[in-house]
Amino acid sequence: APMAQISLGIGIDARPASMPEPALSADGVQCPGEAELAVQDWGDNRPVQEQMAEATTSLTGEFDRTMPEAVLRTVKFQIFLGFGAEARATMRAFASSTDSPYLGSLAVLVDGDADPEGPFAALAGCDDPAALWAVVANPETVEGANTEALLRSFSALPPHLRLHLGPALAERFLAADDPSRTKNRVYIQPRLEIRQSQFDANSSVSKLMSAGHVLAADTPIALES
Repeated sequence: APMAQISLGIGIDARPASMPEPALSADGVQCPGEAELAVQDWGDNRPVQEQMAEATTSLTGEFDRTMPEAVLRTVKFQIFLGFGAEARATMRAFASSTDSPYLGSLAVLVDGDADPEGPFAALAGCDDPAALWAVVANPETVEGANTEALLRSFSALPPHLRLHLGPALAERFLAADDPSRTKNRVYIQPRLEIRQSQFDANSSVSKLMSAGHVLAADTPIALES
């Protein structure tokens, strides 16, 4: 049997010696890791209706028993779309089936709301997508954020979420009043310009885009207000 490592601190952490050490933020808080927050992998380019039908299949099984995997799949897809209110409603309806500490906060954040006391509160220094969501959750964390991880994670988001979250994120860098961070606003903004032709004009994803933008086919969407 593989040897186990035991670390003493707040509690006891026993794990196989082959298991890597958990990644920590600059403040010593355990980070969730890339896989836990891979929002870009929670949906794809197929028609939204097709993906939603697939996600919600088997929410309840025999004798109306909740199927946790289907609930998790549905919530993640709703977050991928930016449907935070719907994701929260699904979690309330199937409360015992979504045990991730991050999904509830993500459902708030993709709706454009802050969550400064949520699970991302101390994770801005993480080298994973938690750095991005920590700054989205609380603008004050931008000064201590892992900028490289934040920008990498932002670029990995699907285009409609970049468009939805990007302008406010860019302004947070500007408000930090730090030249080394303000330049990242310039980095973020070009990645916000996408073409409407990437989406079906009648799709649910298109409806996520701000009504203030002109959505003419093949016309770049202007984001500066």
